Amino acid sequence: MAFITREGHIISTAEPEGWIEKSRTLSGKDDEQAFALLRKALGWYQTHAAGAGEEGVAACLFGEAMALLHIATLHADRKEWKESSRFFADARSFFARVAAMEAEGNLLTDYGSATNETIALRNLSISCGRMKEYRRALEAADASRDLCRELGDIAGESQSLQFGAYALASLNRHAEAIQRLETAVRLAREAGDEPFAARLLSDIAGMRRR
Repeated sequence: MAFITREGHIISTAEPEGWIEKSRTLSGKDDEQAFALLRKALGWYQTHAAGAGEEGVAACLFGEAMALLHIATLHADRKEWKESSRFFADARSFFARVAAMEAEGNLLTDYGSATNETIALRNLSISCGRMKEYRRALEAADASRDLCRELGDIAGESQSLQFGAYALASLNRHAEAIQRLETAVRLAREAGDEPFAARLLSDIAGMRRR
């Protein structure tokens, strides 16, 4: 929960955060109500960003990003890939804006926006792959990989390499795909995730049989 100073008043973000959390419990049960709550949260953040100070603007941008991420996830769960790709891309953009504000060092709150940006990018890669937009899927995976590397997130980098490998394989660039997966295995082991490393090794074996 954050607090926004707007027009001399201090306002809590607990209410829209509650709507986002409630939408998660409704996913798969009442998607339309979940969408409605997320749109309501988006509207709240957009309204309260106007006239807010820098800290409040950052809180609202981050809130918008989270609402967009959940909207995208709902669409992905429904296999609505065109919609999910659009909202994952929008969420990525908002997370990047907050990450840039965090990098300037003027915010009191660390939202971890860059890490959330990598999550949005990896999900964008999946959605693009489902639509057979493999070059776009590769671009998103590469962007996530580069950002994870910058953050020192080796687990996220390993996952990003996996998604990039899938896109490369779909582009018939199998040798490059296998090289990425081999690097992903090494990173997964460095992160202590042997089950994920085993899945990656299975991916490599499958690609070598093609």
